Amino acid sequence: MPKRRHFPYLLILMGLPMLLSGQTTIVPEFLQATEINKEPYKYNGLLKVGTSLGSASVVGDGVIATAAHVIYDDEALAWQPIGIIRYYPRFHTNNPTNPSPSSKVFAPVGFIRWTSYSTRVKADDSGPGLSSMNTFNLDLAVGHIAGQIRDETVTTYPEVNVDAEEDVGVLRDNRTKMLVGYPNDSDFIGSGLRGLMHRTAPADYFSLWGGIEEIAGTWRDSENFWTATYDFEGVTTYGGNSGGPIYYLDDEDRWVMAGVIVGSRGSRGMIVRAIDENAWSLIDEAMNTRGTNPLKRVTNLTATTLSATAVRLQWADQSTEEAGYRVFRLDNGLWESIATLEANAFEYQDVGALPGRAYQYTVQPFGSNDRRRPKSNVVKAETPGINVQIGAHLQQPWFNLSTRGDSNWFVDEENRLRAGFTRSLGASSLVLTIIGPGTLSFEWSVSSEANPDYNNPFSPLENQIYDAAHLLLNGEPVVVGNKPVFLSGEVGPKLQSLQVPSGSHTIEWAYIKDPYSSEGEDTAFLYDLHWGPSASDPYPVFGGFAYEGSDWHGSSWFGAYAVGGLPWVGHLHFGWIYLRPGNGTHLNFYSPDPALGDLYTTPSLFPYLYHYARGTWVYYVKGSGQFGSGVWFYDLAVKDYFRVN
Repeated sequence: MPKRRHFPYLLILMGLPMLLSGQTTIVPEFLQATEINKEPYKYNGLLKVGTSLGSASVVGDGVIATAAHVIYDDEALAWQPIGIIRYYPRFHTNNPTNPSPSSKVFAPVGFIRWTSYSTRVKADDSGPGLSSMNTFNLDLAVGHIAGQIRDETVTTYPEVNVDAEEDVGVLRDNRTKMLVGYPNDSDFIGSGLRGLMHRTAPADYFSLWGGIEEIAGTWRDSENFWTATYDFEGVTTYGGNSGGPIYYLDDEDRWVMAGVIVGSRGSRGMIVRAIDENAWSLIDEAMNTRGTNPLKRVTNLTATTLSATAVRLQWADQSTEEAGYRVFRLDNGLWESIATLEANAFEYQDVGALPGRAYQYTVQPFGSNDRRRPKSNVVKAETPGINVQIGAHLQQPWFNLSTRGDSNWFVDEENRLRAGFTRSLGASSLVLTIIGPGTLSFEWSVSSEANPDYNNPFSPLENQIYDAAHLLLNGEPVVVGNKPVFLSGEVGPKLQSLQVPSGSHTIEWAYIKDPYSSEGEDTAFLYDLHWGPSASDPYPVFGGFAYEGSDWHGSSWFGAYAVGGLPWVGHLHFGWIYLRPGNGTHLNFYSPDPALGDLYTTPSLFPYLYHYARGTWVYYVKGSGQFGSGVWFYDLAVKDYFRVN
């Protein structure tokens, strides 16, 4: 059996709780022979390297994935000769070291792997038979069987998940997962069951992502590879399962292959190397080398917002034998299939979008017998209108509001403004951009996992925040008494106020999740938002905000204006105007144009203004005028239009 490289040190992961003592270890279960042809077990097989055993899984037509160390000689520090490697698909006999003649067996003709894996093993200073995260990150090898072999056991494969770089990925998510393979540890597995297919019970396994460790201060390894290793706490499959796959259930309840087992921490857990873009490139190369890869993954997917209810998707059609394409949309945290297209499609218009929503899309080709390539890159699209909807609900239609994160804030069926659905390590934020100084007051509430041990110096979980609603100012937590402002558990509605300094600022209400359990409604709510401009600012425009990177300010009701030297501003339509002192709930301003002079309005009255010189109310024809020229008004007293300049 290939030597198992045990992890020589505990992962040091900042800000994440380690496995609590006393938690039950998840151990492998023996798989009955009658289950060997069921999904996802039918995609797995036993890999025999000389007299040693490992695990491998079919990931493409005649292509298998395993851990690199399974086909590597730890003593000679060299790759094993290809001639001694055999693959037994859907294997289930009582003699794994000497399979029966009736067992199907295939000889891989080559393996695609990262050549620097061997270099890292030789340079590793952890000690003989040990390895570090740097080595685990390249512990992947992809074998291909001769192209003329068309046996169904090696040409039937599952969907493979490909995690994007700079992303925590599906393995961190609270999804049902399962490890499958062929453990062969004499200390734990009965002699009659060694080397036979086992699985761990499907569950939401806790996993710690190697990519967020701060030991080296980077999310990349020594060769700038994205760190795609995960440590599954309390899950064990014992020795001999190296190279076995990990599956997760997607939002359509289908098992998807997401990585291979590369390391063990004994009863403390397993280490999995996820399939990211770099790993997928090895699989793709192996399929191309085998010459049976007509079904290609979609590339160059783009999304263009056409209207408040329509988004256009376009992509490159790379396949030659696809049966069609499926289009998926992420709406409020869940992926759903929204369209099935015919072969050779390269465009789709989602005319079922809703105004004011943040969507994500991906496209997947499928072949005969529902064979699937990994989904494409994910693209995002936002339909206009979210600020209007939320502003109207909060009775503040003149505020500059937006949402971001995994999904939009929205008004639910109980007429509550709430954060969108988020998965593990996700967030849903509502953002207000406003010019201070002033006081922002609001009521908010939360229904989530509680944080009872936060700020408890006697607890090992001190300073750890789980699922919670956070208040941020300019992207940083608002702190009161050295403690960040947040709500967790079942709290609220609770009155809160925030002093906003002078200048342009963003205020953010963010519901942020940890990678573990969910409780309550698992969301945050916001009510009764009020803004009181400070009297220390004599020239406010209520609800004004600054355009990033310019001297222009804006207002959803008053329009855009350049602020080179307050109290004089250059209004996009009215031209030069003088903002007279006010309290922010109304606006007095003066135009040097004799046809205008002094004017008065409020956010709720505009575009109606009181014209002091005329002694009457006038109506501004919105959009008319270019910096004071060609501005049109309607005088309500004389019932006639007049034009300025």
